Amino acid sequence: MAHKVFYIFRHGETDFNREGRWQGAGHNPELNLAGVAQAHLLTETLRPLGMRIIYSSPLQRALQTAEIIGRELHIPVIVNNDLIEGNFGINEGQYHKDIILTEEYKNWRNLDAEYIHFRFEGGESKYEIMQRMFAAVSALLETEEVIGISSHSAAIRCLMLQFGLKMKRLENGALLRLTYNDGTWSVEEICDDSE
Repeated sequence: MAHKVFYIFRHGETDFNREGRWQGAGHNPELNLAGVAQAHLLTETLRPLGMRIIYSSPLQRALQTAEIIGRELHIPVIVNNDLIEGNFGINEGQYHKDIILTEEYKNWRNLDAEYIHFRFEGGESKYEIMQRMFAAVSALLETEEVIGISSHSAAIRCLMLQFGLKMKRLENGALLRLTYNDGTWSVEEICDDSE
């Protein structure tokens, strides 16, 4: 367990993404054509990196992304329910443009420590998502040496708070490398195919 590498990526685009709607954990759209193309592009970035297995959120958009990559790289994909997107409560399915001016949204987007326990009504807090994601990743330290994680924007960004990294945005198909070395974690962004 001295050295582990996690390649953590956000799923490809869905129509909800394109429409500017919050999917959260309660909406389960498939990838659109652009999202499928992003998954194929991500495959080429991941191909030389020695990944042996992918753990994926159960939601279709993340699982589809993982399955495209797994199929092309001939590696297994295992669903891990703890890698699911955050629950945004009453805001799930809503359009960003309708909520971005609210005080609640500003509190959610604020990544400072005093806002980490903020939650939307009926949803998870950033702290709860962070804890859930970190526990899921930590449990995988006993598995393969190079591991893929297919998940979601808020889930990944909340996980990054565990390592002191405040990410305002994570585009579809973005890829991070999380490394564990003898008790020390480090993170770097590999690519962000937002253009």
